[in-house]
Amino acid sequence: MFSSCLGHCKLNFSALTPAIDRTAQDCLAPLALYVGEVICCPQLQTLFRLAQGHHSNTSGRLTFNRTEASYCFSDISSLLVSKGANTTVSEICSLEPKSLTGGQCPVYETKELYRLVNTSRLLGACKGVDPLKECCKPVCQPALEEAALQLASNGSFGFVKQSGLVPASADDQVLEDCKDVVLAWVAGQLNLTESNTALRNLFSCKVNKACPLVFSDVSAVVDDCHGLSPSNVTCCSSLHRYISEMQQQKLITNLQALECVSLLGSMLQKRGVTSNIYDLCGIYLKDFSLQGCLLNSLPSDVMITSSSGITFTCDLNDNIAAPWMPMSTSSLCSGGSKPLPFYYSKLIPLVSTGPNISFPKIPQSAAPLTSGTAHLFFF
Repeated sequence: MFSSCLGHCKLNFSALTPAIDRTAQDCLAPLALYVGEVICCPQLQTLFRLAQGHHSNTSGRLTFNRTEASYCFSDISSLLVSKGANTTVSEICSLEPKSLTGGQCPVYETKELYRLVNTSRLLGACKGVDPLKECCKPVCQPALEEAALQLASNGSFGFVKQSGLVPASADDQVLEDCKDVVLAWVAGQLNLTESNTALRNLFSCKVNKACPLVFSDVSAVVDDCHGLSPSNVTCCSSLHRYISEMQQQKLITNLQALECVSLLGSMLQKRGVTSNIYDLCGIYLKDFSLQGCLLNSLPSDVMITSSSGITFTCDLNDNIAAPWMPMSTSSLCSGGSKPLPFYYSKLIPLVSTGPNISFPKIPQSAAPLTSGTAHLFFF
């Protein structure tokens, strides 16, 4: 337990204890560098908005001024580190004190938000955020954007809503800052568990949209694997070496792995590699994630237990072959008008979906599909 206030920040940290503990676990020192984008950062962003929302309930302001933001950012960071979080977590997640100030959004008082925004509609749309549906057929996000536009139009930026679209001249940064202000209001209206879940799901929607890995020069692989019949010795040695080095970067989700597989395949094909070298060399989705551990498409929190230490859930599908052909349906919300025949859907969480939502399928494994708890080793 810790004191209700730390340093100069006026927040009642005791009221935020569950969210702080959850963030510290998700951003643990030995793990944050490897799961930052998929687990740690969505939760840290959530904690910042929760702090603003809690602050608004006592101050009437949805943001901190610069001095307050500096104090509270420092205290939150120190508190997380004291609970085991990585000391560089703010850098990992690209957050800084101004992340608590509302940036350039011209509205920061709660009473002004009530004047400008249809709060009943906003809260109705964002009170319960489905972790999968919201990413593909959003309900809360359009409501947030509409509310942010209303706040932005109160300033001197000349925002005008035209046919439901933000004009090209709109300042994107102002709108993003106003979204954070709106999220802070939403956080202040719900209990801590509800708000943490809703905001965490919103911030997690970006997780599967792109491959997060950095690709080095593929020239060596191209040289060893070009032609119609590349050597399964020379080519595969080169490809395995390339992927092995890339695998060391971080843990990724199964859908991110599909994006990475597709991107690397496209890069190689554009350079003249025409044979299916993934099949030739026995490349699997797991090969693109640290220690062969694929996170679920919607990653769970990191857990700490006395018996097993740091754990989290992985998809343990060792024989899911990496598809060689470029995939136009490798993202979480891709349209399913022309699904690839070898796709398999059981890795996607089983949720009830409405009409017009289609989910990509993952290449079928010859082995039974299972998932379990991973124990990774860091040196």
